[in-house]
Amino acid sequence: MKNAMERLKSIFTAEGKKGMVLALALAIMTIFIVGVVSMSIMVKRDANLIRRVNNSNDAKMLADAGIEHAIAKLKKDGFAARADFSSDFGGGAYVVTFSTHNGRHVVTSVGTILGVSATSLMEIKSNYSPALNYLTSAGDEIKIFAHAPDVIINGNLHANKEVKLRADESGALLAITGTVSAVEKVEEGSEHYDVDSKDTNVSINGVASDAAVAPDVVEGADEITFPVFDYESYKQAAQEDGLYYDSNTIFNSSTLSPVNGIVYVDGEATFNGTCTLNGGIIAEEIKIYGTLTQVKTGNRNVIIANEEDIKVHDTLIVEEALLYAKEDFKSHHDEEDDHGDDHDDDSDDHDHEGEHDSDQETTIQINGIIMAGEEIKMWDTTTHINYQYVYTIPVDLMADTGEDDFTIVSRS
Repeated sequence: MKNAMERLKSIFTAEGKKGMVLALALAIMTIFIVGVVSMSIMVKRDANLIRRVNNSNDAKMLADAGIEHAIAKLKKDGFAARADFSSDFGGGAYVVTFSTHNGRHVVTSVGTILGVSATSLMEIKSNYSPALNYLTSAGDEIKIFAHAPDVIINGNLHANKEVKLRADESGALLAITGTVSAVEKVEEGSEHYDVDSKDTNVSINGVASDAAVAPDVVEGADEITFPVFDYESYKQAAQEDGLYYDSNTIFNSSTLSPVNGIVYVDGEATFNGTCTLNGGIIAEEIKIYGTLTQVKTGNRNVIIANEEDIKVHDTLIVEEALLYAKEDFKSHHDEEDDHGDDHDDDSDDHDHEGEHDSDQETTIQINGIIMAGEEIKMWDTTTHINYQYVYTIPVDLMADTGEDDFTIVSRS
C-alpha cells in the first residue's frame, strides 16, 4: 500500500510532470500529423475528382464539337459524301464515325482529353426518295420468273402496281430475304397463274408454298416516289473528263475510267464484248451485250437510262451502284441479235403460259439499288440473279424536300 502511494505521489513531482507533458505532446502531435495527412489525401482526392470532372466536361464539349463539325460537313458536302473523320481541338481530339443500323443513320463523335473520353450521338434522316430504302422498286410492276436454280434476292421489293413472283417447276428456286410490298397485289407462286398446286419454289424469308403473309408480304402499301438526278452536273463532270458523247455510242471491249467518275452519252449506249466501267454512266438507253463489269470508284456510281430502258442481254456485274431506268430495267434478248436493231415486243408477257427463251441466258449480279419508272422485268429470259441491297447515295442526287438533304432526328 505504501509503495502504491509513493508511485502516485511521484506523478506530481517535477520529473513526473515532465514525462506526462511529453506523452501528451506526442499524442497531440500524432493526432495532428494524422489529421494533416488525412486532409492532404482528401484534398488530393477531391482535386483529382474535380480535374476528372473538368476533363469529362471538356471531353463532352469536344464530342459535341465533333457533332457540330459533322453537321457543317453534311451541309457543305451533302449526305451522300458522309465519311468518317477526326480532328485535334483545344488540347484534345474528336473522332466522328457514320453508321447505318436498320435504316437509321447514326453519327457518333468521341471526344478525348488527358485520357478521358466522352461520346455524343446524333441520328439523321435522309431527305432523299424513299425508293432508296428498297433493293428494287418499280413505278409499275416487278415481274421475276425464276427459270434458273440460283435466283437470290437479299433486300426489300416494292411496286406501285403489282409484284409477280414465280419459279419454274424444273428445280428453279426464287429465294427472297426481305419484305415484298405492292400498292395493288403481290402474286406469289403458282396459284395466281391458273395452276392448281402451290408453288413451293418461291420462298420469302424462308416461307414457301404461297404461305408468306404480313409483314413479309404487304398489299395496299403506299405508293413511293423516285429520286431526282442533277443531270446537268453529271454532264459537266463528264465533259471535264472528255468522256461526254453527243450521240449514240458503241463501246467495244472498252475500259472506261472517268476521273470525275461518270461517262455521259446523249444518246444510246451499247456495250459489246468484255467491258469495264470504273464509276458510272448515264445515257438515254443502255444495252448490254457480252459482259459489263462495273467497279465502285469515287462517288458517282450510277447506271442510268434517263429516257428509256436498261436492257441486259448477256451479263451485268455491279460491284456497287444505283441503277435507274426511266422506263424498264429487264433481262432481254432481241428477235434479231445483231447488237443494233432492237425488235422488242412486249405485247405478250407470258404471265400465264410461263414461256421463255430457253436458248439464251442472262446473268445479273448487283450490289446496290435498282429502280425503274415502269417495270423491273426478269420474266421471258432465263436469268441468273444475285441482288444484294446496299444503301448508296451518289453525289448529284437531289433531295426531295428542303434545302438540306438531311434532317436531324435527335441528339444526345
